[in-house]
Amino acid sequence: MSNEHKPMTDEELAAIQGRLTKATPGPWVHSQHGCYVILGYKPEKKRIDGYGADDHVCVLDDGDHHQYRSEDEQLANAALIAHAPDDISRLLAEVERLRGEVARLDKEADWLAESLDIITRFCAPEVINDLKYKSWREAARNAVEEKERHG
Repeated sequence: MSNEHKPMTDEELAAIQGRLTKATPGPWVHSQHGCYVILGYKPEKKRIDGYGADDHVCVLDDGDHHQYRSEDEQLANAALIAHAPDDISRLLAEVERLRGEVARLDKEADWLAESLDIITRFCAPEVINDLKYKSWREAARNAVEEKERHG
């Protein structure tokens, strides 16, 4: 896992949504008895082969805790996995909401920059002559970056 904070692409988000959609439908819950992730409802289908009971999504119990430091760690893993579908769904919705907000704010910033450009050209032409940036938008971006660098 990379520590770089690169924006996720639409394709990456679609892949996550695809994995979520293909998984066993929720809700999932974790059992406090044996470190299982189980369905939060009665499944319509009966398991005809394979390991586990009809309502098991996954089992995190190796019997002797060889793969885990403790039963608490197994329970924490089970809780994380059980909440993953809801958490991922909510995170994807939040990414979509925030992208919409960024797009809206970007339009507002463009409007403000254009308005400032018009006002200063008519009211304060000397300001334009002293401005070292090509646009108010560029000036604002540089001012924010400068403030972030120097606090």
